[in-house]
Amino acid sequence: MTGSFPGGGSPAATMAAEPDLRGTILPGNRWGNQPGERCHSTEEVRTLDDADRNDPESRLALVLLRSSRLWDQADLARAADIAPSQLSVYERGQRATPRKVLERAAEAAGFPVYLLDPLLSALRSFRAAAQGRLRSDRAFAAALATEMIALSQGAVDHVLAQAGSKPEPVDAEELWAHLEGCTAAERRMLVEDLEEYWNGDLCLRVATESLGKAADDPEALELAELAVLIADLLPD
Repeated sequence: MTGSFPGGGSPAATMAAEPDLRGTILPGNRWGNQPGERCHSTEEVRTLDDADRNDPESRLALVLLRSSRLWDQADLARAADIAPSQLSVYERGQRATPRKVLERAAEAAGFPVYLLDPLLSALRSFRAAAQGRLRSDRAFAAALATEMIALSQGAVDHVLAQAGSKPEPVDAEELWAHLEGCTAAERRMLVEDLEEYWNGDLCLRVATESLGKAADDPEALELAELAVLIADLLPD
């Protein structure tokens, strides 16, 4: 016997008229029935916001310094004389990393402290690129900064390896004062032709000048290459 519903409709007709809402996201149920998606809790969102707000470049630098030595947090805390609980707070981004802490971590990991600022700048560009906010000129600056750091560090390492061999009477500041007013081509010519410019202190001075330039300044790379040239010409 076929039943009937108020209004004369049959059960089958009524069911056919009702839309199938399975898998539909309803208002107030943003995360309903979505495979692979997860709603962050208020505490998780707060933690993520803190990590992004509290000097994220220094936090990433701290992690990189630790990872460069394949250390866990306890290793870095011990080597840099940082309280383990505080180190954990800094790495999670719950508090901004103080500059002194970052410098102690760099010294413990054997990373030159004077390269921290270029490192932070490169990390800032990396985060901007990862978030889709990096313009083409910023991308060029980031690449330039990376190459500049590598070149300058190579020059400095070479000079430090030669340190203590013999004193160099020529004043590096005087040599740099003369080079500073020259074009890039003139600088290279002077360095290649005159032995007085084959000076370890001058190499360090030029490398430092390079690192002090803005990352998007073409002279920064030119000076880094000049420092490498001077390092290559240093007497054994």
